[in-house]
Amino acid sequence: MKKLLIIMVYMVILSAVISTPLSALAADDIVYVIPAKGEVTPAMAGFVSSSIEQAGEEGASAIILDIDTPGGYVQSAMDIKDAIMDSPVPVISYVNKRALSAGVLIAIAADHLVMAPASHMGAAETIPNTEKNIAAWSGELMATAEQRGKDPQVVAAMVDKDIEIPGLVEKGKLLDLTANKALEIGYAEAVLTDINDVLAEYDMNGYAVKNIEPDWRMRWAAFISSSAIAPILLGIGIVSLLIEIFTVGFGIFGTIGIISLALYFGGNMLAGYSGWEAILLFIAGIVLLLIEATAPGLGAAGIGGIIAVIASIFFASPSPTSAIISIVVAIAICAVGLPLAFKYFTKSRLFDRLILSTAERGESGFIGTTTSADYIGKTGVTVTPLRSSGTALIDGKRIDVVSEGAFIDKGARVRVIKVEGPRVVVEEIVEQ
Repeated sequence: MKKLLIIMVYMVILSAVISTPLSALAADDIVYVIPAKGEVTPAMAGFVSSSIEQAGEEGASAIILDIDTPGGYVQSAMDIKDAIMDSPVPVISYVNKRALSAGVLIAIAADHLVMAPASHMGAAETIPNTEKNIAAWSGELMATAEQRGKDPQVVAAMVDKDIEIPGLVEKGKLLDLTANKALEIGYAEAVLTDINDVLAEYDMNGYAVKNIEPDWRMRWAAFISSSAIAPILLGIGIVSLLIEIFTVGFGIFGTIGIISLALYFGGNMLAGYSGWEAILLFIAGIVLLLIEATAPGLGAAGIGGIIAVIASIFFASPSPTSAIISIVVAIAICAVGLPLAFKYFTKSRLFDRLILSTAERGESGFIGTTTSADYIGKTGVTVTPLRSSGTALIDGKRIDVVSEGAFIDKGARVRVIKVEGPRVVVEEIVEQ
């Protein structure tokens, strides 16, 4: 019985040990590997920042940022930099392939910077590259470099073409550092092949590695809200809805439009760019435009609708530049798509209310001024006195006429002697 109790106690202890998280067993022996790959967006900033916070809460011994980015949004890069700077856990930036533009700030913000062979970093010019933007961005990079004990002029030369560093970059060119050059000037501490080499370099062989991966929502949001995809989705969404409105029936175009706009606004919401206000503002704009369409004339409803739609795009975009690009792309898609749709699809009555598409033809009974020449030589009776203009009944039709100069009384017989444009000239028929 006693042996049975001892065995049960050992089993309980063993079970507890097995079920204990790795972080609780050896908190100081965990290394977080966090990817910072692709375009720098609010979605990436949220993912990296929360992962750094999680590593701090679990008492990790180090964080390795696996960097491969062509750049992106400055504000997102600044958010990641702040998270790195505030981290209680040492952060190692590992430039796996490239750290360009906004990625430079992420790379130099870490406690340690190492690079892979054939990797590079730099080319951090702002878009647009106005003097104000260059000064602000250069100041952010230089301050971060100084805080990490690096030469601030090096990162300044990555932003400003006017900065020349002898032996490194000539005036008129942006600096882009290769891994070996970064090592040579002391910006990189080592050139290492992979994460295992990074662990060995910083005496962390045998440490447990926890690879953090973004969930499907973050990946989806990053893809949908990217600068290459978002404007196209917006353009397709708007043109599809317009085609649906101005053509008969509800079908594939309405479905495509709703899905595209849902992806555009939903992706931006997941990425952290906007909230429900952008969607509500867009819907309000569409409603106002529909109201204007039922009574065309570009009044208050039309102007308000246009403003609301444009404002919603600015609210949903990460920057004014991105919003302008999205609007331009949407206009371009509409310019191509709408004429094709109106050519190949049956138009709705709403289209005819906006655009006069009917033609008045002579065979349908319409008589324009170009047919007045047919009256030459015909006779009729004046309906009003001609002083010198008035009305006459010719061929059973009342038309405006003028006398050749003399006064003609009402009820007099007249003959059309010439037509000058819309001017029908008559003379009185004098009985012999």
